[in-house]
Amino acid sequence: MFPSYNPDCIHKLEVIVTAYIDSLAEKSGTAMLWLQFCSYIQVLKDFICAERAGNWSLNLETVGKTLNFFAAIGHYNYAKRSRLYLQTMKDLPKKYPWLYDKFMNHRYHVIQRTECFWGIIHRS
Repeated sequence: MFPSYNPDCIHKLEVIVTAYIDSLAEKSGTAMLWLQFCSYIQVLKDFICAERAGNWSLNLETVGKTLNFFAAIGHYNYAKRSRLYLQTMKDLPKKYPWLYDKFMNHRYHVIQRTECFWGIIHRS
């Protein structure tokens, strides 16, 4: 049915695609701008996915990536508070292991009004 999963093959493909993207960015300033824009949009998409799916690890990763955005656009209070939030949440496993378990394994860091994944109810 499907070929076997080969992480080396995936890694090689990732290296080739990254090299191609880098070469595009070097050749054209417009391409560099669009690729940078696409990477920013991907961070936002990842954050939305983390919130809707209740993925704690992805939430912390995307909050870390947004720190530069807040600083670059002049929202210094957001940048400062996000950094503080990130530091506090990274210390959570040591200080409050029971709360970390609730966030990591039971998705208690998001509000969920239904049992449906992604919060969508399909009605027939």
